[in-house]
Amino acid sequence: MEDNMTLGQIEQIFLDYLKDNNINIEVGSKDYTDYIVKQMFEKADANLMNHPDYRLIHSYFAEYLYELEKYQLEPYCEKFTMAHVKDKTIKEIKEEIINQDEKIKEKEDKTFELSGYNPYQARDYAYSWYNRRNPAYNTWPFDCTNFISQCIYTGGVNEHLPSSGVYTGVKETTDYWYSERVYVVDKGYRWAESTSWIRVVDFYAYWASRVPNVNYVNNTDVSVYGEIGDVVQLMDSSTLRRYHTTIITKKENGIVYLTYHTADTKDKRIDEFDDEFTNWTLFNFFWFNNRFCDR
Repeated sequence: MEDNMTLGQIEQIFLDYLKDNNINIEVGSKDYTDYIVKQMFEKADANLMNHPDYRLIHSYFAEYLYELEKYQLEPYCEKFTMAHVKDKTIKEIKEEIINQDEKIKEKEDKTFELSGYNPYQARDYAYSWYNRRNPAYNTWPFDCTNFISQCIYTGGVNEHLPSSGVYTGVKETTDYWYSERVYVVDKGYRWAESTSWIRVVDFYAYWASRVPNVNYVNNTDVSVYGEIGDVVQLMDSSTLRRYHTTIITKKENGIVYLTYHTADTKDKRIDEFDDEFTNWTLFNFFWFNNRFCDR
């Protein structure tokens, strides 16, 4: 039954909750988005978590963040809404993601080698910039993946640029991975970025075919197998939608800690996220590296 619920129906359930609790925020507004971000990453509204349809609402939130991350790349759009996907069901979203993941795995690049990655340099960069924005890079409202790309790049992972060069703006691609400043005559410097550098699902699509990665349903498994410098993406447990990118910056007493942008956070224990609604993708950058680095 839940699988057949549409995003439009779930949105209405959530709007009814807001009305019943005198929370006056409008779909598409900054306050609405901030509420969702705080709920997903901080569980800010404990009362909402007791809602009988919270699993569905969590799935809607994950989809909202996914759609909004795409929307932020469109400079001249109307006000954001979920109207364009209101008829999609939970089942349809999950099937779509499973099919996409299977196609990504088929593209595995067995020739790719990751050498010279220093996870501690990546960690130190995360610590330096977790609550700031580095002017050497472009900044996005939903900046989590952009930030993690900066971290692993600082750790020694090389950009992957097309041989024909790059053009200003954002290029929709999962074949390359880059963020560059390009000089334009009479206009000065402009940003040139791939969506794989700045978007959650495209980061996954690029790296899943190059670096060993595993999906887990329990955060305890991420703590067992994750190491400093590894990348962790959060997924909704019902739809498997990836909606957030983080980096492991600490491992203590068998628990990994995550640092990230979007709700800027340093060293959040992974077990503070709720496994009932969250699954995980772990990218083993640390172990795939061809050499070990001193701390």
